[in-house]
Amino acid sequence: MDLDQNKIEEQTPTNEGEYLEMVSHLKQIYDNLNDKCFKMEIKEMEYKKILMTTYGLARVIDVVAEGVWECPPELNILIETLRAHCSDALDVHIFNIVEH
Repeated sequence: MDLDQNKIEEQTPTNEGEYLEMVSHLKQIYDNLNDKCFKMEIKEMEYKKILMTTYGLARVIDVVAEGVWECPPELNILIETLRAHCSDALDVHIFNIVEH
């Protein structure tokens, strides 16, 4: 217990200069975390755009494949599986729909 109390006392500023230095350091940490958070939000938005585009392309391929008579059934199954998987990912990551 005394060891923890000593650590707290070591970190507590004793004068205005130390206080200002501590506040400046905390502001730098906050600004750094804020920048990282903003960059992560931008990346998340880009990933969501990619996911939505992939889903749209999978739907187009699914519709086109249905109209082709020579399309092997295995290929249709793969296309439908891709579309369903993309649809599930959209529900979770874009629309925030969680199944119980």
